[in-house]
Amino acid sequence: MSNRTLLVVSGVVALVAAGAWSWFLAGRSLSDMDSWSSVLSAVVALVAGILSIGLAAAGIRSARRETAATPARRDGGVHIGRDLNGAVVTGDHNEVRTRGDHQR
Repeated sequence: MSNRTLLVVSGVVALVAAGAWSWFLAGRSLSDMDSWSSVLSAVVALVAGILSIGLAAAGIRSARRETAATPARRDGGVHIGRDLNGAVVTGDHNEVRTRGDHQR
């Protein structure tokens, strides 16, 4: 599902939920509306808190998995990246190579 589709579906669900909540509260006294709204807000806050803890745990687990999967270099250098010209820079700042130049 694309991000745009997810956004549209979320918006429709939010509108339907708001309409259902308005229909539920219609015809009730102000005191009852206040009480029900307090209960709903507490439930929504609890669910949002549980979901955010779950997403944070999944993010931490994913980050640890990616870190563990990155092999360490044996020469102690850390590979920084490669630009469009093929230059390689390592983290120890002792080596700068371009494509075809293999001397250190």
